[in-house]
Amino acid sequence: MFSKHAGDLSHGVEIHMTHKQSFAPVTTGLHIVKAIHDLYPEDFQFRAENSAGISFFDNLIGNGWVREAIENGESVEDIQAQWQEGLNEFKEVREQYLLY
Repeated sequence: MFSKHAGDLSHGVEIHMTHKQSFAPVTTGLHIVKAIHDLYPEDFQFRAENSAGISFFDNLIGNGWVREAIENGESVEDIQAQWQEGLNEFKEVREQYLLY
C-alpha cells in the first residue's frame, strides 16, 4: 500500500490485533522478520550498514546484536532470553516513575 513496494503484489500478511493487553509487537515483528529470513535466505537481506556499521534494522530494534543473532540462526526465544535480564532491571527502575 505504501513505501518502496507500493503498487506491487507482495502476498504479504495483514495483522489484526484483537487483545492489545496481550499483544507483543516487538516479539511479533521478530517472528515475522525471522520467518522471512529463514524461508527466503537467498532473497532476504537487511539493509546495508552505514559507515558507522549500523543498519536500518539496528535503528528500529535499538542494537546490532539482534540482527546478527537472526543472521546466525538463533531463535526468537533465545534472542528474547538475552534481553530479559536488562528488561527486568528497567521495569524495576521505572516503577518509581509510574503515575498510574
